[in-house]
Amino acid sequence: MRKIGSTADFEVVQSMEVAERPPHVPADVRRGETGEWPMLLPMYLYAAHPDTFPSISAAKKAVRRQELLLNDGEANVSARVNPGDRLKRLARTKPATTAALFVKPHLSLPIVYEDDYIAVVVKPPGMPVHGTKMEEGAPPRDKKARGPVPSLRTAIAHCLKPSAATDAVLRRPQHAHRLDGPTGGLMVCAKTRPALQNLSIAFQERRVHKRYRALVTGHLEGSGTISTPLSGKPSETEYSVLDELRVQSLFSGTITTVDLWPKTGRHHQLRKHLASLNVPILGDKRYHPADQAETLLRGEGLFLWALELKFDHPITGEALNLTIEEPEKFTKWREKEQRRWEKLSSVPKKVKLGAEGEAPCGDDVAGGAEEAYQDNSDSDDAEEFEVSDAE
Repeated sequence: MRKIGSTADFEVVQSMEVAERPPHVPADVRRGETGEWPMLLPMYLYAAHPDTFPSISAAKKAVRRQELLLNDGEANVSARVNPGDRLKRLARTKPATTAALFVKPHLSLPIVYEDDYIAVVVKPPGMPVHGTKMEEGAPPRDKKARGPVPSLRTAIAHCLKPSAATDAVLRRPQHAHRLDGPTGGLMVCAKTRPALQNLSIAFQERRVHKRYRALVTGHLEGSGTISTPLSGKPSETEYSVLDELRVQSLFSGTITTVDLWPKTGRHHQLRKHLASLNVPILGDKRYHPADQAETLLRGEGLFLWALELKFDHPITGEALNLTIEEPEKFTKWREKEQRRWEKLSSVPKKVKLGAEGEAPCGDDVAGGAEEAYQDNSDSDDAEEFEVSDAE
C-alpha cells in the first residue's frame, strides 16, 4: 500500500507486464501514433485491457488520478511503455477528500453540519462555486497562497472529513446546488452518490426550503409575494421586512433589511425581483440604478446571505433545520449609515430654491447635508432657506 495526498490510501488490485507483441490499436484512436513500441501508456491500457479501460479517456483519467504505477513509480499520460515494463493498477481503500493534483487552498470553510453522507458549509461571499474568478467582497487570501483562486468545489475536498459509508462513496464531495458568486451562506454537499441523487431530486421538487437575508436601498413595507415572471417563466419570491432593523440613509433615504424565501429557482431571481420593486440589493452592481453606483457600491460586495436551510436528510430522513447568523458586515453597514444620518442630517445647510420657489427633496437635500453649507446665492432667482432635517 502507498499513500497519496493527505487522506487517501491505495492498494494494488492488478499487476500487469507489457508483452513482447504490441496490442492492436484501432486506427481511429492512434492520432498520429504508429501503434508500435514505445507506446503511450493510455493507448496501451485501452488496447491491451479494454474491459478495465473501455476508452482512451478512461485510461487517461485513471493515470491522472494516480491509479497506475509504471515500474513501481508514478506515471503520467505522456509516459510510454516498452516490452517487459511492469504496471500496477491501484484502488482506494478509503475515500479521498482530495487528490494530489488539486491545488490546496489556503482557506477553511465553516462547517455547520457533517456526517458520512452530507455536509452543510458556509460559502464565503465572492468565492466561486466553480472556476477561479473571485467576486467583489471575497475574503482576502492568505499571503502564502499560491496557484489559482480556490473554488468551493476545491475547498470542500480539503475541508470535509472522509466518509466511512460503504455505499457508493464519491471520489470527492460534490455540492448539491449553487449560489451566485457574490452571495454567501449555507450550501449542501454530498459525500455519497445516493445522497447526491436524493438531494438533487429534493431541490428539483422544491422540498428544500431556503431563507435569505438582504439589505436593500429604499423603503419596503410589511410582507408579500413577488410574482414577476423572469425570462418568460413563472417566478415567485416571498418576502418579509424586519422593521426593527430599518435605518435612515443619506443617499437612499432608507436601508431596509428583508428576509426572502424563493419558491422558484430562476437565475438572479432575488436580485431581479427586488430591483423590480425599486429596492435593489445593496452592492448589486448589475441591478442597481446607475446614478447610485458611486455612493452605494464601496467594494463591500453584495449584501445577500443564505442563512437558513430546511430539508430532510437524503439518507436517514431526519428533518434538518440549519440556521446561521447574518454576516457582521450587515450590522456594521446599518450602524454606519445610521451614524452618518444622525450626524449630517442635523447640520443646517443652505440649499437653493428653484425658480418656482420649490425646495429640492430626497437625494438633493441629503447631498447638501454631506457638503454642509454650500452657498447657492449666486443666482438671481434663487432664494436661501435653512433645512435641519433631510427626508
